[in-house]
Amino acid sequence: MEGKKGGKLASWHVALTVVVALIAFGKLGARLYQEHVVEPRQREEARNSGMNLVYQMMQARYDYVDSVLERVNKKVSGEDKAKEGSYIESIVRNGEDIVLTSVQMEPMEQEELEHIKADFEKVKKSTLEETLPDACNKEGFFRRFIDDKFNLTMVTKDNNKKEIMSYTIAKSDCERLESEAVAVPEKG
Repeated sequence: MEGKKGGKLASWHVALTVVVALIAFGKLGARLYQEHVVEPRQREEARNSGMNLVYQMMQARYDYVDSVLERVNKKVSGEDKAKEGSYIESIVRNGEDIVLTSVQMEPMEQEELEHIKADFEKVKKSTLEETLPDACNKEGFFRRFIDDKFNLTMVTKDNNKKEIMSYTIAKSDCERLESEAVAVPEKG
């Protein structure tokens, strides 16, 4: 009787071992399937998703603009390239803005600073109106960026590099300027 009892116990033990082994190998198999089949498929789907493709296109656009601006910065930026009493400190991309920073060479007179402070919006508007035709020129350097939905932000600093004024030119400003030019025929 003892032999039979030991045999039953042994077969029960073998059956339990087989069940535990199947569960363990099943979990191992499931983990391997997850790692080698499911996760690579999910990564591939994420890589080819619409949002990821849009992000890659935007990043390529930004990289291109950054490389162009870096080359231009080397050519035009710096005090040694000063023209008309000011020089370009830098031209950089900040998000969807192209920021051109110019610095005045000579100190501004107190009267001029007071005039700017007293009627800031009027001075800003007149400066914008003077700059707009050059920035919106179809053959101009900045126009291709404006057409590509970048805004052009012009920052003017005094000789101590303290910001005096800044304004932004958007594509809508160029479109408005062009529609006004068409609406008002030239006298000739």
